Amino acid sequence: MSASATAPVTVLLDGASAPVTLGDDALLGEGGEGRVYRLGAEAVKVFFAPSRARARRLAAFPPGLPRQVVAPRRLARDPRTGELSGYAMRLVDGAFDAGRLGDRRFREREHVTGDEVARWVLSAAALLATLHARGVVVGDLNSGNVLLSRAPEALETHLIDADSMQHGAFGCPVAHERYVHPSLYGRDLAKAPCFSPRTDFYALAVLAFEALLFMHPYGGVHASHATLARRAAARVSALRHDVARPRVAARPDSLDDAWLDYFEGVFERDRCVAPPPALAGARFSRCAGCGAEHARRACPACTRSSGATPSAGPRARERVDACILHEGEGVVAARVVGGALLFAFARAGRLVREGGFSLPEPPPLARIELEPRATWVVTAEAAVRHGHDGTVERVGGGDPLAREAFATTGAGEALRVRDGWLERVRAGTRVGAVFAGRTRVFSGEHQAFAFYRAGRVALGFLFSPTSGGLRQVELPALEGRTVDAFAHFDDAHVLFGLALDDGRETICILHMFERGGRLLASASGPADSSPLLAEARSGALARGLLAVPSAQGVRLYGPVSGALREVRSFPEITPWLDGAPELHVDARGALYAVHFTRIVRLALS
Repeated sequence: MSASATAPVTVLLDGASAPVTLGDDALLGEGGEGRVYRLGAEAVKVFFAPSRARARRLAAFPPGLPRQVVAPRRLARDPRTGELSGYAMRLVDGAFDAGRLGDRRFREREHVTGDEVARWVLSAAALLATLHARGVVVGDLNSGNVLLSRAPEALETHLIDADSMQHGAFGCPVAHERYVHPSLYGRDLAKAPCFSPRTDFYALAVLAFEALLFMHPYGGVHASHATLARRAAARVSALRHDVARPRVAARPDSLDDAWLDYFEGVFERDRCVAPPPALAGARFSRCAGCGAEHARRACPACTRSSGATPSAGPRARERVDACILHEGEGVVAARVVGGALLFAFARAGRLVREGGFSLPEPPPLARIELEPRATWVVTAEAAVRHGHDGTVERVGGGDPLAREAFATTGAGEALRVRDGWLERVRAGTRVGAVFAGRTRVFSGEHQAFAFYRAGRVALGFLFSPTSGGLRQVELPALEGRTVDAFAHFDDAHVLFGLALDDGRETICILHMFERGGRLLASASGPADSSPLLAEARSGALARGLLAVPSAQGVRLYGPVSGALREVRSFPEITPWLDGAPELHVDARGALYAVHFTRIVRLALS
């Protein structure tokens, strides 16, 4: 066992003839109460601190709840003492947590429409009402405890961590600050049952607000209330005109009046009730002019309706290339390879490349990797290379994290994790041993990065996609659940980023390394505390500088005395950055702002 691994645990499941040992190779996730492991068609949650109180709670868990509740099926015990260790539940495969709906890029990439989100909110409300009628309150309803899977024209809900639900005399002892009703701030949740149907409906409203407007209802900045918690306690929501909303957020007036009335009732008037049936009348569409999704007759964000057009300053100019897209099309992937921008977009049920090559639209949650003459479709089962000459090549993944454990350089080589080894697919060579089932791989043209964590311990590796082995780089101990990881590359640098949910807020951590592995600079803090941390994922790395989109245009950050500091800004580019684009830089230094429905080429000088 490596120094980074955690000790395996052995449990005896009720009804089983022999104990089973669960190790890091089966680890699915870790939270504040314990670890969850894969065991065949089941998932086993093993508590950090088992107790008789937990055993009594699980023994009294209400039977016959709706199948959307991932309820305890059988108990897991210490085979030596017979005392409770955890429990087994059904395994939910192919799902994503509800927090991903609040990620604009995820929504667009997976074609999750506003109509689907609205239908999901109403179906989730019906599920909650069913539980409330049975005397069960979820309590700790948050983005990580609600999993969603795609069904035809719908999102299906799965409620996990059901052992903490409030029922009978058993209260819910935990809660996530972002989703708990403000009246429970500072309360000792373990003392007595204190959740109610209205606190569940409050949490659902927060999830709905995040999914439709891409921000927390008490997010943003207000002159008199400095923190999210203070704004929540004072009921000063982001619907107010005196709250400065983040750039990534959608305009509240993109919603119809029924949704606005509902959100205003919950977050301004504390009217925490089930979403009304009138919300089903909203119909979302995408504006052909600016690409924004809205539920109005006319797009409230589109400047074309007033005849206004953005005007460039002296240091920026716009050139409209052939890559401008049209209504009904959406960019699925983009990257720069060989100094040129490659991209793929969806059109009429097909995935179309910038040169005209097309293939059937990939399945939900597939990841697209681009090469100049090929398009990769990466799913949990395999990576399939569609050559633009008509050839098709299938590369088996064999790793539970296949989508994240595969990457291409764009220049011909592909990298994957299989059986605990990081491999070069084309060369047929092994780069080095890594953590099977837990490793994520990222690659540029000339260098690549791998990352895994086991509990608080995290390891990063820089390596060449074409030759040599792994060079370990130091990463600090991590606290919280990993919700995102990404990397940007130029010829001589890599910027690695992590987003962690610590139970209260999302923390972003950035590290810039040079090619040899030396750490040049770092930055960390709440994701909404600065443009750098909020938008680093959307940025582009070039010549050791990170270009980041912001509400004040493009900002450039570089290493200064071990920290990432702003070194220059281009505020005149602001008009072309509305709608949370990704940035890419080509060989001549031209900047591309890649939106969902258009790509704008901006030359900086």
